[in-house]
Amino acid sequence: MKRASLRRSIKAVCILAAGFCTITAHTQTLPPDVRAGHWAAAQVQSVLRNGVLTAEADKAFHGDATVTHVQAILALAKLAHALEGGTWQASKSIPISSAKTGIAPKAGTWESKDVSRYVFASVLTRMGDFVTAVLVRPKADEKDLGKSIAIPDAVHLSVPKTSPAYDSLAFLAKGRMVTPGSPLLAADDKPLKSAEMSRALHDLVTGLNDRLTDLGHDEDGGTREAPHAPPAAKKK
Repeated sequence: MKRASLRRSIKAVCILAAGFCTITAHTQTLPPDVRAGHWAAAQVQSVLRNGVLTAEADKAFHGDATVTHVQAILALAKLAHALEGGTWQASKSIPISSAKTGIAPKAGTWESKDVSRYVFASVLTRMGDFVTAVLVRPKADEKDLGKSIAIPDAVHLSVPKTSPAYDSLAFLAKGRMVTPGSPLLAADDKPLKSAEMSRALHDLVTGLNDRLTDLGHDEDGGTREAPHAPPAAKKK
């Protein structure tokens, strides 16, 4: 895994949060409230097929509903589990412009925009397909490569263990897929904002990159392909 690949993955996260989506070709029954011609229909199929998001109790998807921090944590942990375990079912994706989605971002406004379930489904699908295609998994006989400190390995969790998001958040924290100061650490029912989604995906892909590849930062800040250069000795 080269640095360029990591840069592309981080750049992809930013593009996703800016409102670009993909059409994923795969056949699966849609929830009754998602029409076949909807711009996010394929993405809804993808997240349901992969078990990252689920339909509500009434069998409907409710794609216009806002995603909360708790719901985002649960979904991101499921996505990370699928990508780590190699179970994500990716399909050929075709990019479409945000103009077709009706959610084209405006400069200076997208950051505070609430994230809907339709948008979240689209972003999670894009991320799942992207990571599956780009990150090369270690060989079966290799030890866990997730030993770097690109993200601290001990993020303090202040949420109670009774929280419905605790186990998922603990998994993300242990895997260095969430950073200190992340709004997700509150694990509350406040709406997920677009800027928060961008940060959460950045954390997720950084942690996954460390865990699934040999590109990680050692304790001196270096990597396998670019060792850390020791500071120059001071002249007396």
